[in-house]
Amino acid sequence: MKHNGRAPLKASDFKPDLINLRPGHRSAVCPDCKTWRTVQNRMITAHRAKPHSGQPRHRRDENHVPRCPGSGQRIWFDITPEKWQARYDRLVNRRQNQAMDAGARHTTRVKRMGSAVAPPVSKVIPAPLTAAAALKAYRAHCEQCAACPGRAGCTDGARLAALYTRLQRQEPMRQRTREGMKQLRQQAERHLAEQLPRRRKAEWDAVIKDVEAADTQRAQLPDGETPAEGPDLPLLKKAAA
Repeated sequence: MKHNGRAPLKASDFKPDLINLRPGHRSAVCPDCKTWRTVQNRMITAHRAKPHSGQPRHRRDENHVPRCPGSGQRIWFDITPEKWQARYDRLVNRRQNQAMDAGARHTTRVKRMGSAVAPPVSKVIPAPLTAAAALKAYRAHCEQCAACPGRAGCTDGARLAALYTRLQRQEPMRQRTREGMKQLRQQAERHLAEQLPRRRKAEWDAVIKDVEAADTQRAQLPDGETPAEGPDLPLLKKAAA
């Protein structure tokens, strides 16, 4: 039997349950028709594309069933039967453990969890955003920390001091940024103030005719007698048609 011309498949690339490397029983699942086929001369034996449907041999019409393209597929046995058996056993054990009831897999021993250590107060308080605030926080820390007034110091005190130094160095740039943002905001406010009268005038011109018509209708006296009680009504009578 000749091979099908495809590149050989490695036996190690097969899943352990899709190939059998036991001595004298070498077989593999055909990659095309997904059925078990024997392996001879390092090739999958020739077979039909469709497996038989349980019909007796004298009723099978095998001449009209094409040959499976997986026939003659070469297999490179790059793994020993012992290693394959170990991989197969691990797969079987893993599937058995997954099929077990979740309560049976869980241990009944109580695992005590240690309580989390609270972070220091200096890390809980949000970091100051200005040099003055950083200096204030550093002084407040030194008043409460026994190690900071001396030469030893502490980690939190050193962190606050470094923060103050960095913010003090960045303060001129921050000041320029604030001034620039202030000027932009003032320019936007002046622009809106200049545009507001023109916009209000345009809006008023668009509705002035409707407003005048409504005022004219309110000034007209309805037909009929004047009510004896109630709020005063307009006294201007309609002109005779």
